[in-house]
Amino acid sequence: MSDTNNRVQNPPLAARGAILRLGLLALGAVLLLTLAYHATAARRIAQQHQAMLATLTTLLPPIPHDNVLLDASFIIDPATPRFAQQELLGLSTARTAYLARSADAVSGVILPLETAGYNGPLKLLLGIDANGTITGLRILEQHETAGLGARIELDQSNWLLSFDRRSLDNTPPPLWALKQDGGEFDQFSGATITPRAIVNAVRKALEFFALNRTALLALNLEEPQA
Repeated sequence: MSDTNNRVQNPPLAARGAILRLGLLALGAVLLLTLAYHATAARRIAQQHQAMLATLTTLLPPIPHDNVLLDASFIIDPATPRFAQQELLGLSTARTAYLARSADAVSGVILPLETAGYNGPLKLLLGIDANGTITGLRILEQHETAGLGARIELDQSNWLLSFDRRSLDNTPPPLWALKQDGGEFDQFSGATITPRAIVNAVRKALEFFALNRTALLALNLEEPQA
C-alpha cells in the first residue's frame, strides 16, 4: 500500500514530463491566441482610422488644408459648455470635431451634430469653410428602415449633396425647410420626418458656427485642451 501511495503522489518521470509538455502546449496556445487577438485589433483600429480619415477628407473637398485632420481634433461635450449655445448641435454625448488648417490658419471645421430621425437618433458630420459655407454633410450613424435609410446615404442617393455650398447668407432661415413647407429642400415620398429633422439640424449647426466663428478659427490645438 505504501508503494502504491508513493507512486500516486510521485508519478513517474515520464508522466511528469508529459504533464509539463501539455502545460507548455496550453501556454503556447494561449500566447498565440493573445497575439492573434491583438494583431486583429490593431488591424481593425487601423482600418477604422483610414475609414474616418477618408470620410473627413470628403467633407472638405474645396478647402485647402495641409494638416492631418485626425490629428487636429477637439471635443465638444454637452456636459461641459465651451462654446456659445452648444445645444444647437443637439449632442447627447461628447463628440469629436476637427479643424482644417492651411499655412497655420484655420480654413475650415468639421462639426458633429445629432438629431432625431423617424426611427431613432441620427449622428452627422458637417464640413464648413471659414466663411460659413457648407462643404459637405455625411451620416455617421442612422437607424432608419432600409428604404428611408438609403435615401440619406451618399452611396445610394445624392440628397445630402443638396446642402453643399449652402450658407446662412445664400439660404435665409425661412428657406431652410422642405419644399412642401415653403423651403428649398426636397422631401422623400411618404417620409418627411427624417429629411425635415436633418434640414433643421444643419441650419442650427450653421447658427452655432456663426455664433462661435471667431473662437473656432482662433483655436490652437497645440495648447492643452480643457
